[in-house]
Amino acid sequence: MTTAPGDKTNMVGDRRPWHESLEEGLSLQIALAERLDALSREQREAIEADDAERVAAILEERQPIVEALAELAERCEPLAARLASGWSGVPEAERERLSSHVARLTELVSAVGARDSEDRLVMERRRDALREEMRGLDRGRGAVGAYLGSTPGLGHEGREGHEASFQDREG
Repeated sequence: MTTAPGDKTNMVGDRRPWHESLEEGLSLQIALAERLDALSREQREAIEADDAERVAAILEERQPIVEALAELAERCEPLAARLASGWSGVPEAERERLSSHVARLTELVSAVGARDSEDRLVMERRRDALREEMRGLDRGRGAVGAYLGSTPGLGHEGREGHEASFQDREG
């Protein structure tokens, strides 16, 4: 795709005015961003329900959407650059539609990004809490191991087990 001044080639190779091609690209991005937003909301619910399998499935479902959004954004970039350089030749109604599309896309992407940041913090806190719980279990096992001794032998009443290292002689 060329972007020389006066060239009206759009992102798919037809000869429509560039602003029409940009509107089409933005509309496609909005549709993908809306789907991503819906999946982001589902992800939040799965995280709140502590459903790790569903979170993983949603993340897997999101990946191709993110890739498609990135590809579309790259394809639309030369057209968006024209928009940034000015609105010359773009009818007023088209300007309003393009501005509305850009605002909607920005809103969706911002909402998904904010939700993802919050979700990441929740998952990191849960991971850290689980790590601490596992450390506590390890300390508990160590204490039990110290009490029982480290070598197996015959336990109470001749049963296989561990010999106690400490005994309650007053009890």
